[in-house]
Amino acid sequence: MQRTLLNSSLLTLVLLSPFSGVSAGTMGAAELTPSIGAGVTGLHLLPGASNLIYAVHTKPLPVPAPSWSQEQIKPDFHSAFNLDLLYNFSNRDNQIRLDWLHFDASDSASASATGSNSIAPPYYFGPEAQAMRNTAAVDQVKFNIDNVNLVFSHLFNGGGVIQFKSFAGINAANLKQKITTTYTGRNNNNVTFSNTTYNSSKYTGIGPRLGFDASAFVSSHISIVTGMSSSLMVGSMKSATTFLTQGEANPTPVKTGLADISQTKIVPQLDGKIALAYQATLDSGSTLMAQLGYMYTAYIDGINQVAPSVLVPNVFNDGTIAIETAGQHQSNLDLGGPFIKLAWMFDC
Repeated sequence: MQRTLLNSSLLTLVLLSPFSGVSAGTMGAAELTPSIGAGVTGLHLLPGASNLIYAVHTKPLPVPAPSWSQEQIKPDFHSAFNLDLLYNFSNRDNQIRLDWLHFDASDSASASATGSNSIAPPYYFGPEAQAMRNTAAVDQVKFNIDNVNLVFSHLFNGGGVIQFKSFAGINAANLKQKITTTYTGRNNNNVTFSNTTYNSSKYTGIGPRLGFDASAFVSSHISIVTGMSSSLMVGSMKSATTFLTQGEANPTPVKTGLADISQTKIVPQLDGKIALAYQATLDSGSTLMAQLGYMYTAYIDGINQVAPSVLVPNVFNDGTIAIETAGQHQSNLDLGGPFIKLAWMFDC
């Protein structure tokens, strides 16, 4: 949590505006007409969350100094896209912008142990796990994010080298995470077992959005765009956890439900981007723009996971889930990575 908030504080000092105004060299009375534009952005994003530890590797030997290490899935970078539509009013100081970010990706990881070592869930390691042999865990996480913004902005000092824009509007997001983990092995009686855990979290919310961005023009065509923004969404969060268990003692798979809950939750969002922008005005009067930069966004406590805290001893080894206590765990959901954008604006 602290690491994510620190990253948010640093990286959200910057925000890309898709069309941060026109340079001082291109302002003029001839351009004081309404214009519309569209843009497409290709992104290479790394998802992150704090609930990606799926197993604990127990090493009981040597007896005076046993050790435990956490197995955590480490997501890779994945492709995503963002689409923009905007309308500039005739004074070119006021603008309406609609944009949609879509991200859909999955990652997997696995771990295994032999001998006296063992691989077990984070809620079942230690002496109980040492009673298992030839253990392994396979984990998969899926992320699906859709984020839509509709904002109205006002440009200050539109004819200068430094331009500042503030904006306000609404933000809506749909956040999904699904984690599937399968644990296999043998107990002390050499009886095999297989236990699969399914965790899902879904949040749909909407709320106000505020922010600003600034552009510094190095020349009439090149600028550096920076800024920050935030949203405060309220919506519905749904969390579900189920198990599918089986073993030699119970060869027919058994499905067990731990939780299927729905609650109203407030989720803050922080955004940050920085970009190097190039724009050129064509003979037709339309404007082409290219941007290369880095973006970061964080949804604070945007994921909720229900998981066991303590299991009844020794039954997990037989392919059975018997839960003594369980709890809810919140996690941030963040995205960060480079992007490239192409956009086109033309007079109405």
